[in-house]
Amino acid sequence: AAAAAAAVIMADADAGRGAPGGRQWAEHIATEESDEEDGLLAPAHGSKPPPDPRPEIEPADKRRQRLIKWSVLAILVVQNAGTSLLLVRCPVTGFNSQTGVIMQEALKAAMCLGLVAAEGGCLGLRQALRIDLEVVKTSVPAILYLVQNNLFYVATRHMDAPTFAVLYQGKIFTAAVFSVILLGRALTCRQWLALCFLAGGAVLVVLSQTQTTSVATDAGASFVPGLLAVLMATVCSGLAGVYFEKLLKGSTVSLAVRNLHLAGFSVITGVVALLASGDGQALSSHFFDGYTTIVWSSIINNAGGGLLVAVVLKYADNILKCFATNLAIIVTIAVSTLFFHTALSPLVLLGTACVLSAIFLYSGLSPSAVCAGAVSAGGSTGGGGKVSDEEGMQRENTVSATRLGTAMQKAA
Repeated sequence: AAAAAAAVIMADADAGRGAPGGRQWAEHIATEESDEEDGLLAPAHGSKPPPDPRPEIEPADKRRQRLIKWSVLAILVVQNAGTSLLLVRCPVTGFNSQTGVIMQEALKAAMCLGLVAAEGGCLGLRQALRIDLEVVKTSVPAILYLVQNNLFYVATRHMDAPTFAVLYQGKIFTAAVFSVILLGRALTCRQWLALCFLAGGAVLVVLSQTQTTSVATDAGASFVPGLLAVLMATVCSGLAGVYFEKLLKGSTVSLAVRNLHLAGFSVITGVVALLASGDGQALSSHFFDGYTTIVWSSIINNAGGGLLVAVVLKYADNILKCFATNLAIIVTIAVSTLFFHTALSPLVLLGTACVLSAIFLYSGLSPSAVCAGAVSAGGSTGGGGKVSDEEGMQRENTVSATRLGTAMQKAA
C-alpha cells in the first residue's frame, strides 16, 4: 500500500513536470494487463496468464438443479390439473365427501409429522405439539380451508373440470382484495387491470354455462349451486391464504409445523362437523363407504398439494409457478375434451384466454418471459439471476483492483 501511494505521488509529480513515465505509464501498464487478459495481446514469454477468479460450476450440480426444477414443474402441473379432474370423477352417491376431507387432512398431518421429526427429532415433535396462543391462531385458516375443501365436492358435482379450474382462479381476486384490507398492501394499476381481466373471463365462462346448462346436468341439478359453491370457495381460499401469510410473517415456526397445526385443527373440526350432521355411523362402520381408486387418488393429490407449497418456496420461483398454473388449466381442458368428451363453447375459450392473460398480467410477466424462464430453469435456482449479477459485479471489481494494483507496483 505504501509503495502504491508513493507511486501515485511520484506519478503526479512527474506528470506535473511533463516527464514521461508517471501516471501515464501506470495507466499504460493497466491497459496492457487488461488487453492480455482479454486475449488482445499475447502475454510475455514465459509468463503465466492470471488465474480466472470465477469459480467453475460443476456440470453435475447443473444437471441436478435442472432435474429438480423440472420435477417441481411437473408435480405442480399434475397436482393443479388433478385437483379438478379427479374431483369431478368422484362418485356422487354412496360416498360421504366429509369423510374424504377428514381423510385428506389426516394424511397431510401424518406427512407433516414425518417432516417435523426429520427436521428436529423428538425435541422438534414435542415443540410442535405444544399448545399455545400461536397454535390457536392457526385454527382460523384451518376452518376456512376445511370449508373450502368441502365446497370443492359440491362445486364439481354441478360443473365440468375446465369450468371449475377457470372459475377457481377467482382466488387471485379475493386474495388481492384481502391483502389490501388485512395487510395494507398497495396494488399497482397493472394488477388492478389484471383483476378486471380475471373477473371478465369468469363472467364469460358463467354466461356460457348458463346458456348451455339451463336445463340440467347429468346429476339432475342446475349450474347455480356449483357456481355459488366455487365462489364461496374462492372467498375462503383468499381469506385463509392472506391470514396464513400474516401468521407466517415475523414467526420463527417452520412451515411444516404450521401445516401440521392446520391439518390437526381441520381434522378435529371435520370430525365435530360430521357428528353434528347426525351421520355418526360414518365414523364407525361406514367411513370408507364409496371409496374408489378415484377417491383415494383425489385424497392423496389434495393432501400433497398442501405440502407442495414448501417445495415451491424452496426450489421454484414466481415464473415457474405462473407457468405451471397456466399449463395446468390447459392440461385440464385438453384432458376433459379428449378423454371425457367435454364440449367447450367459444365463450368458455374466450373466458379462459382472459383468465390466463390475467394471471400473466398480475404476475408482471409476459408469456415469452415465463416460457424462457421455465426453459432455462435448470441453469440457476429461484431468484438466482439477482445473486449471479451481484457476484459478477464483485468479480469485476476484484479483477479491476488486481489489475490496478499490479500496474501501480510496476510503475513504482
